[in-house]
Amino acid sequence: MKTFIKLLAVLQLIFCLPIIAQEINMHSFIGFSVKEITARMGKPAYQDNSNPSMICTFYKTQDSRYAFVSNDKGVFQAEACLSLESKQGAEKLISNLIRNCKEEGYTSDTLNTDSYCVHTVKVKMEVNTSLNKTTNKFDVRIKATRRE
Repeated sequence: MKTFIKLLAVLQLIFCLPIIAQEINMHSFIGFSVKEITARMGKPAYQDNSNPSMICTFYKTQDSRYAFVSNDKGVFQAEACLSLESKQGAEKLISNLIRNCKEEGYTSDTLNTDSYCVHTVKVKMEVNTSLNKTTNKFDVRIKATRRE
């Protein structure tokens, strides 16, 4: 039975990581309009548009949360928090993200084993991972901001 559960966990990682990897490219959302975010992500869980210079759009799934802050020029801050079952899964996800960013011309700085800064002239992205002691899962947090 334990072998079967381990096999299921490995299969979940193999099939779910490519899907999750697409969802964490927060730097690619910088500059998008609210309409473009909605077209890509679907109907938001909540949206606060009471201040046109700071429209906040939120999404939530069972294992992820997303927040986008935008104005008339588009999204200037995008954040994601994903919960993964294992540290290895979190490390692989971050490794793929950083590799893809480097291919797009970003520079990567390792701040420590669980914290990275990836940036270009126009976008800065902070990537952090930590153990969530309440859920016993590994949280990967990504915050991308537009540089002025």
